[in-house]
Amino acid sequence: MKNFIPVFPLLLFALSLCFISCKDEDVLPPTDEHEILGEWSMTNVSGGFAGINDPIEKGAYIWTFGESQVNLHITELIPTGYGFSPGNYDYSIISVDEKEFLVIDGDEVGEIQFIDEEMTLDGNSFSNASGADGFMYGFER
Repeated sequence: MKNFIPVFPLLLFALSLCFISCKDEDVLPPTDEHEILGEWSMTNVSGGFAGINDPIEKGAYIWTFGESQVNLHITELIPTGYGFSPGNYDYSIISVDEKEFLVIDGDEVGEIQFIDEEMTLDGNSFSNASGADGFMYGFER
């Protein structure tokens, strides 16, 4: 019995560290009023290891976000070679410290921001880390 007494405080301490390190993270289902809903045309890709800055013809690569989390449709009318292949994807939005992050098919792809009729997807900013060689995607309605 004496062997178990010193272990209990260590176990309690380790367990308390697990709860302290948790972030305030919410997965938000898009509502019918969320800014992301609707059709977005990718207009620019920049960044990456090579530091590219490529404009994309409006309408060539379209992301359409539906009201349910299982309805992101990507259409590529002109091959761009950037991002996801055309198709249907599940998506959700994570909210952490008043910032929103896009998750596609279970993978967090970056922070989303909205200014007027434009959206940016920052592949260097994540809910739990930041990067340096990710891409920044620009979209317009």
